[in-house]
Amino acid sequence: LVARHSGPFPVAALVRLWRELLSGQVMVQSEFNVALFEPSAEATYRSIARDQFSAAGRVHLLPSPAQVIHAVSSDNSTVGVLPLPSNEHQDPWWATLSDEGNIPIRIVARLPFLRERTDAILNNEALVVAKVTPEPSGEDISLLVVGLNEHADGNGLEQLLRANGLVATTLSTSKHPGHSLYLLAIDGFVQQDDRSISNFLQSAAEIVTKVTVVGSYAKQLHIDN
Repeated sequence: LVARHSGPFPVAALVRLWRELLSGQVMVQSEFNVALFEPSAEATYRSIARDQFSAAGRVHLLPSPAQVIHAVSSDNSTVGVLPLPSNEHQDPWWATLSDEGNIPIRIVARLPFLRERTDAILNNEALVVAKVTPEPSGEDISLLVVGLNEHADGNGLEQLLRANGLVATTLSTSKHPGHSLYLLAIDGFVQQDDRSISNFLQSAAEIVTKVTVVGSYAKQLHIDN
């Protein structure tokens, strides 16, 4: 839609209209609702959730990431909106994503999808989780949780992944007694059974305790206005 758009009509308005149409149709077909992490009255994440899932959508405000994940895992909410892991948001909620259930909870989107040049100073971004098996969009980022044993410090982790064809950026870490977990963004669409994952596990078997693909999302759309 954006690629073929021309004329003075704002691209941001076009995207929001499209999202409203899609979200409205989903609400007609199912009991769609959103569990939203919102720790304060400042509506930090409400606006970006509204742009993605419609202003008419049902939203449950929850004060902790754990409650959001529980709402999705128990089928009380269709999707959950959680803070993008960073130095500011150090709650390692991503470390609790497991392979339990027929369709485990996975990360399926990054918000806001539309990033305008005027959003450069906007720091609040979020990830969306759902009981959905991610599918490739054509331009994706995949997310891996890698566990390292107590003898590894993680300094060479990105290089090890790159040697196996996985271009990685570390997003967050979580330290535990005897091991540590790393959340990494991988360029491209990666699945658990990909050869690149098995090759990485073999090459790093002395230090790696687990590798779990916990989701993927379509790359954000960047526009000038």
